[in-house]
Amino acid sequence: MFNDNVIDVESYPIVFDKLKLKMELGFLLKKYPWHPHSNQLSLVHTGEYDDPADQIYDGIGSIIKPGLDNRLNRVYQEGKEKEKFTHLHPAVKNTYFEFVINKVREFSTKPIGRIRLMMLKSKTCYSWHKDDDLIRYHVPIITNPRCFIVTEHGLYTMETEGKLYSLVSTAMHTAMNASQDDRVHLLFDTI
Repeated sequence: MFNDNVIDVESYPIVFDKLKLKMELGFLLKKYPWHPHSNQLSLVHTGEYDDPADQIYDGIGSIIKPGLDNRLNRVYQEGKEKEKFTHLHPAVKNTYFEFVINKVREFSTKPIGRIRLMMLKSKTCYSWHKDDDLIRYHVPIITNPRCFIVTEHGLYTMETEGKLYSLVSTAMHTAMNASQDDRVHLLFDTI
């Protein structure tokens, strides 16, 4: 079923402080709750909204398929300009999240688009899908060995909290949380 010659997930020798990441996540969640449908927060926004409470949900969900996908009931059409997600959310400025974002931007060979915190609830998975950006970077903040990335080529884990990973997101894939605890990743789209 799986192709041993194709590797869709790669880890890098870059590890961020997992305690600082968890602290920053806690501070952010005290002010902005997870979006009730997508369980996401956006750390960058397009600049279309003045209110930080709207900016934190700008760009969450899918921007490939048309549909309603944020609390503003904004309809994102296919190919929404990912390069417009350049404004750092005010709650992230001068934080450890900003440090991590800058380091990943420096490391990446491709420009970074959306940057989101994504929570996958326990005992759930995403749909089987592929994305239009070749690489997505992940930094697990809360995870465990029972959280998996499944692609058309194999089964992978991103089990080291704070470590930088990449996923070939043009391969069919899903994330699966087969544990009793919620999983949180910091996710970077590329353009």
